[in-house]
Amino acid sequence: MGPSRKRPGDELPPVSETCPSGAEPPVDPPQDQARQGTRQGRSGRGSRPRPRVCLLKGCGRSFRPKHPQSRYCGSDCRTAAKLWRDWKAQRRYRRTLAGRECRQGQSRRYRCRAARRGRAAGGRQPVRGSASRKLSRGSCDRPGCYETFDRTPRSPRQHFCTTLCRRALSRVLERERRWRQRSRAGR
Repeated sequence: MGPSRKRPGDELPPVSETCPSGAEPPVDPPQDQARQGTRQGRSGRGSRPRPRVCLLKGCGRSFRPKHPQSRYCGSDCRTAAKLWRDWKAQRRYRRTLAGRECRQGQSRRYRCRAARRGRAAGGRQPVRGSASRKLSRGSCDRPGCYETFDRTPRSPRQHFCTTLCRRALSRVLERERRWRQRSRAGR
């Protein structure tokens, strides 16, 4: 590439010619406000979401999210929430017929191994757990909450152990719903 060629009309007059006093030329209001960083001159897309509380039960830390739909304050809480989701999925699977059959097979194999160990150790019989455990117990739907409860006939579709857990999750779901509506409207 060679040196850039200038055309006769491309040259700008010196600053002293545009403003005789040598001062900076006046700036119209929208540029001035944007330069000062006031909210009025900026679009809503560049602003970050306001601080919020971590959804994981027991954390309660306030954090400033990097994304509008962030639910957890950091990677530790995200990992704990994933473990909770796995625990919840396992409970759901164990309530199905296939899950119960799988668990019964595991228990049978464990009892056989324990019986072999017992004979080798001196003939003790292993103690069996109670088979009358209720599988109809519910567990809280708030991430990180491992509380279980009995579902009563009055509220057979109960999903939360306390009102605090219900409100925490409903607050997050409502905020995400509003964010989706705003993002759809902006398209």
